[in-house]
This record gives sequence, C-alpha cells and structure tokens, in this order.
Amino acid sequence: MSKAIFVDYADVRKFLNNFDLAGRVIIGSGLFIAVVGTGRAFELMERLGTQPSVDSSLALILAALPGLAVAFAGMICIAIGLMAQSTVHTAELTQEMLGIARTDRPQAPTAVFSRDRNGEDTVEQPAPSDPRPEGMRPFVRQEGPKVDPEEGVLQEEYRGFPIFKHPTGMYIGKQWYPNLSAARKAIDAQADPAV
Repeated sequence: MSKAIFVDYADVRKFLNNFDLAGRVIIGSGLFIAVVGTGRAFELMERLGTQPSVDSSLALILAALPGLAVAFAGMICIAIGLMAQSTVHTAELTQEMLGIARTDRPQAPTAVFSRDRNGEDTVEQPAPSDPRPEGMRPFVRQEGPKVDPEEGVLQEEYRGFPIFKHPTGMYIGKQWYPNLSAARKAIDAQADPAV
C-alpha cells in the first residue's frame, strides 16, 4: 500500500487572502471613481448653468456608471475568492477524513456459523475488540432486520446449509446477507478458511 500524500494549502491561502484584499481595493477604487465622476459632472452642469431636471439626473447617473462597474467587478473578485477558499477548506477536510479512515480502520468481526449436534444452525458473533468507547465506534451492520427467516422461502441448500430468501435479504440461520452470492461466499469462507 502506498503512503498517503498530503498537500499543504498554506500558499494557496495566502494567495486567496491577497485576492480578497485586491477585490476590496477594487471596490474602493470603483466607488471613488463613481464619486469623482459624479462630482465632475455636477461641476460641469453648474458651469453650463443647467437647471436640475430628469436629463441632468440621468447625466449624473451615467457619470457614476464606470465607477460602479469597477466596484461590481471587485465584488465578483471577492465572490470568486470565497468560492476558492471553500474549495480549499473542502480539500483539507477531505484529506483529514482520509487520514483518519486509513489509520483508524477497525477490522469488522466476522460471524461464524455452524450446525450443532441437533442439526440446527447456530451463529456466533465474536465480541468486538475495538478499544474505543461505544459512542465513538463506527456503525457496522452485523445482522439484518429482526425477522424469522423460516417465514422466507427456501432459496437453495448450499453445501448442506439452507439459504432462505426473505424480502429483506438472504438468511443462513439467523445471519442476514444482502444477496445470494454474499451468503454463498460466507458458506465458502466457513468451509474453506484459506479462501
């Protein structure tokens, strides 16, 4: 198994912080341009002696548009930076989860089934050897829903073990399996431990 490679995103974080700062500077510059443009247009209208009207208000708005467009571009810059930061956060957390999964993977206990002297199937579940407290253990489904497998239909008898089909899955004794091939593999593993 190859060793896991973890990527350090410190340089990317610095770049994204600078990208965010650049977006804020662009917004400030755009607002400054809008204010200056509106002021120059207002000054020009006073020199020409134009009375306030709808046309003059439209001229003031048009004078502010280039600056407002630059400010809008700065907002887009900040939004792109935030999306990139969330992608970096996701990548870091994914690496952390993979590291935990690779180093702290408990082995799932396997069920041992056999026939006793009376010909009845028995299933022995080994006790979990996981040292973590009960609330910290990963959920491992050990058996299917609590149903009587005898209510199911006998699917087949494989190597001397009856496999019952039930709407929730296959059963060998009281042990649940998701499908017929999983039940056969369990029987094969029990019969041939080297497999």
